[in-house]
Amino acid sequence: DDAACIGAVNTVVPLAGGGFAGYNTDWLGLADLLTEDASDSDELPSVVVGAGGTARSAVYALLSLRPKAQVYIINRTVSRAEALSSHFNDAFRTQHVVNGWPSATSLYAVIGTVPPDAPIPPCESKFQPKVVVDFAYSASGAMSTFSAFVTSAASGHPRLVRGQDILLRQGLHQQRIWQCGGQMRHRLSNATSTPYFFPAAQLIYVANM
Repeated sequence: DDAACIGAVNTVVPLAGGGFAGYNTDWLGLADLLTEDASDSDELPSVVVGAGGTARSAVYALLSLRPKAQVYIINRTVSRAEALSSHFNDAFRTQHVVNGWPSATSLYAVIGTVPPDAPIPPCESKFQPKVVVDFAYSASGAMSTFSAFVTSAASGHPRLVRGQDILLRQGLHQQRIWQCGGQMRHRLSNATSTPYFFPAAQLIYVANM
């Protein structure tokens, strides 16, 4: 069960026979958007910044879509990153989830799962990701600390996935679950959203839909 492995539920459906079923649609919304360019970079490592419930969804999506690639967890509290790595290595029977910044500079995705104003652990060298994902968003439109960090630390022209994009996609999965009364078998849908391309030196966090 996806939600049981992730350890977080964001969708609850009452069952006809009594009781409730819990689902996690955050990983499905992210996976929809990552499928756009995952096939040409199956072995490139990814980085997840944070170690909370959203980070769990991100790691699960990456391991589900790209089982051959390593996932690096960056978090201010190292013990939480270590616990998250251990959990998913056990769940997927792999050693692909590790802590700290990778030595490789070519990355598939760098995913921020921390609040908009959370400090980001420093990276000693530049990195070049294909995709940058920032789960954080705010009504004010201010750039998050994660996006500011990526602007200074990344090179190249990564595709930007915004928090609003994921919110919309996971909401569509929630709607399908509710319509099916909790009996739905999840399938990753084809990505249809418009990609956002920004030079790394000009990454702008867009808060308006």
